[in-house]
Amino acid sequence: MDERIFTPLNMNYASTTYEEFMASHNRASCHVKGKNGFVACTVTPNYYRVAPAGGINASASDMAQWLRAQMGMYPEVLPPKLLKEMHTPVVKTNEVSYNPNATNWRQQRIRSSYYGLGWRIYDYAGTKIVFHGGMLKGFQNVIAFAPDRKVGIAILTNSSSPVAGLLCARFFDTYLKLPEKDWSSMALGR
Repeated sequence: MDERIFTPLNMNYASTTYEEFMASHNRASCHVKGKNGFVACTVTPNYYRVAPAGGINASASDMAQWLRAQMGMYPEVLPPKLLKEMHTPVVKTNEVSYNPNATNWRQQRIRSSYYGLGWRIYDYAGTKIVFHGGMLKGFQNVIAFAPDRKVGIAILTNSSSPVAGLLCARFFDTYLKLPEKDWSSMALGR
């Protein structure tokens, strides 16, 4: 990972182990919802037992570089042929019907959804969006982009709140000039 991804993409703070995470002087603490709001939790080695499902530590600047690479700005690292393969729909999914807890933005904006190679591919109100969300206890993150428009967003949070997905929807609504929706209030049942 260091040799083929992190170093060539200038992902200077990215790492893959618990030990590297703990050794970092600039790391986020995880937070979970408690009785009186969010409280700090503890990152343990268990976070790294299934490395492909949460085994990368990365900063906001690292994720910006990864986003740029996914949008084709580093063809020497991620060639166009590879990106096309990764971002091509493979399996049709139904984001809403299989998930009764699907957030309102998914219910109202996604016209079709597929799974590619590690990415969800959405028709978001008529625009192709390539999306990936990740969650571990106390962390929730989103990365999404419109490949045809070369615009995207990476949102990293250190809580188990749904705010990352809500901000992502708000970002694309604003960029695409869609009618404004208060996704946060809808998510909170207001």
